[in-house]
Amino acid sequence: RADHKGMSYVPEFNSLVAYHVPREYEITPVLSDEPLLSVFGWYLQEGELYDLKPPALPTAEAAADKDKPKKMSLKERQKAAKRKLRLKAKRDEKLSTVPEFLQALAVEREDARVNKEFLRADKIREQCQNAGY
Repeated sequence: RADHKGMSYVPEFNSLVAYHVPREYEITPVLSDEPLLSVFGWYLQEGELYDLKPPALPTAEAAADKDKPKKMSLKERQKAAKRKLRLKAKRDEKLSTVPEFLQALAVEREDARVNKEFLRADKIREQCQNAGY
């Protein structure tokens, strides 16, 4: 659901987390001395048609071509290099113009994470995202 964007869920004993896909998600490592079982899969609805055909296996020729580095013309390499420089400059500009209140929030969020106050850290991250960062 859209209202769960940016939320973090910490696994608890004997619990299950399920969500609709496709959606953006990230799985972070769980550090614990206790064993952890992670199960994943898909729940299919009755009456829905799903394409369950396995993908075609690549031929030996296609596999050999995949391992070869792609040759780019000088013009393509120059274009890629310019694009990379533009993206880096844009990213650097955005990072250099981070308002002071957001820099303070970043420090506060890191402090919350270190102290394992994950709900507080999530709220701070949401504030930063709402501000466009």
